Amino acid sequence: MWKHHTLLWLMSTGVRFGTTSARRSRGAFAFLVPMYDSSRLQFPIPSCQHHSQAYSTSLYRSMPSSSDEDIESYDLNVSEVFIRELEAKSREIDAQTRVWLQRVVIGMNLCPFAERPMKEGKLKIEVVRGRDEQVIVSVVLQELLERVAEPGTTLVVCPDLHPTSFESFLEVVSMIDNGLIPDHQELVDTVQVAPFHPLFQFEGSDNDAVDNWTNRSPYPMFHILREDEVSKAVDLLQGDAGKVWRRNVNLLTAMEEELGTVTVEELMTGKADDASQSKLQSLLRRFRVKVSSDPSST
Repeated sequence: MWKHHTLLWLMSTGVRFGTTSARRSRGAFAFLVPMYDSSRLQFPIPSCQHHSQAYSTSLYRSMPSSSDEDIESYDLNVSEVFIRELEAKSREIDAQTRVWLQRVVIGMNLCPFAERPMKEGKLKIEVVRGRDEQVIVSVVLQELLERVAEPGTTLVVCPDLHPTSFESFLEVVSMIDNGLIPDHQELVDTVQVAPFHPLFQFEGSDNDAVDNWTNRSPYPMFHILREDEVSKAVDLLQGDAGKVWRRNVNLLTAMEEELGTVTVEELMTGKADDASQSKLQSLLRRFRVKVSSDPSST
């Protein structure tokens, strides 16, 4: 459990697609190399293109009367289709993440500081496909180093990283918090990682406890933040780092009591109908968080 505090053969490769809120790199994708241990792959092939070609070739060679030219053409076509499908799915994941940010995180004001970086184009989203933990940790390291160099915030979205096992996901979080960051001195006290997961569960909370929704998300992801920006946000809350947390739990508790558990889940996953959205807006007016001069706001 996570303590309360103030990230088939296809899936054995690590494939990364990056975008920012301001622009999308057209057709851009990369295959991560740093810290990459190919011996951990089910098929030790260095890239997704090679992997798909090897797979398709083995299928095609089993067919009668297949010339080398036919195989080469077939490989190329299958590889291109493979990459296009992977890119399309990653764009869909990116879009779903943005909908969740807009409707839930920003729309419900769960984080009063999230809207500004999104509007200013300082929110970066990296979608990493595959289950290889070393590849994913490599991406997180690269993004942590980037945040050291530049202001802003990053979401590393990992849809295939233990989406049905929060405990297994936490093992990767521990690798980052207790191994990766301490091993890179430039990251210590400069950046931090906040984990989100579809089955997020706080230590001491039941699985169906409403407070878990504060850190639940459509996909497993790591939110990378700069410590100085977090400190500024806390200052705007009159130094009370738990203020937003308390407000969110109070809001979610009221939602559960007045709208029901099923409706809360629909609202938190962006699947609620217009009637439920209308009722939510009425609740939100009662649970606003001010971040300026009123220390009594909840």
